[in-house]
Parts: sequence; C-alpha cells; structure tokens
Amino acid sequence: MTPDEYLSTRVDEQIAWLSANSQGNQHRFRRLRLAEMCLATGIPVLAAYADVHAGVRLAVAAAGALVAIIAGALALWKPQELWVQYRATSEALQREKMLYLTGAPPYDTGQTFPAFVARIEALLGSENTVWAAQMLQPGTAPPADGKG
Repeated sequence: MTPDEYLSTRVDEQIAWLSANSQGNQHRFRRLRLAEMCLATGIPVLAAYADVHAGVRLAVAAAGALVAIIAGALALWKPQELWVQYRATSEALQREKMLYLTGAPPYDTGQTFPAFVARIEALLGSENTVWAAQMLQPGTAPPADGKG
C-alpha cells in the first residue's frame, strides 16, 4: 500500500467517520440534555396548577417519567463521552497527518511512512480499547452509530 492509498483509505476515512460520529453524539447529547432540563424545570410550574386542572397531575407525572427516561438514555448510550472521545481521536489523527505531510518531527528523518503507520494504528487501537472499556461498564449499550 502506498502512502497516498493509506492516507485516503485509512486515515482520511477514519477522520471523517470519527468527526461525523463526534458531531452526531454532540447533537444527540445536547438535544437530550435540553429536553431533560425543560421537562425538569416545567414540573414545579405544572405542579403549582395541579389542584386547578385535573389533567395537570398526569402531565406532571409524565414529565417526571420522561426526565427519568432521558437520564437513563444518557447514562446508557454515553453520547457526551463518545462525542469527546471521537473528537479527541479525530484531532490526534489530523495532527499526525499534518506532521507527516509537512515532514515535521518525528517524520523528518529515515523511514517516515512505517513510523507514521505505526503511530496512526496506535491511536486507532487506543480509541478502540477505550470504546470497548466504556461499553463494558454496567448499564451501557453500544451506541446506534455503527461503532458497536
């Protein structure tokens, strides 16, 4: 495999995948957290009217249940952790790529391509190890982003 083939089929594809999934997890986390906050702050407001309107008690109970479901989903799928992890790995891959392409240390002497491949594969291996450890934690399910 040539350096150009490796860059396009391994490095660039991994950077694209990690960036897209980091962004997806960021959006998922923020939407769920915002919904959780809105529901949680609405409960006391609704509770103040529970004696006035009969249906408000049901709305308070439903809002409380939804808050619990959202909190559980956040703990189960860990979108915040995945967002940060994927972004960090993507940025590390981009950094290595730039160092390699510019011939900056440690890619300024000798056999640079094998060293580059070794460092990239170490980063990817580390990312996979961290992901697997997160998924083995009790109460965690693989995310629906294709990684699991």
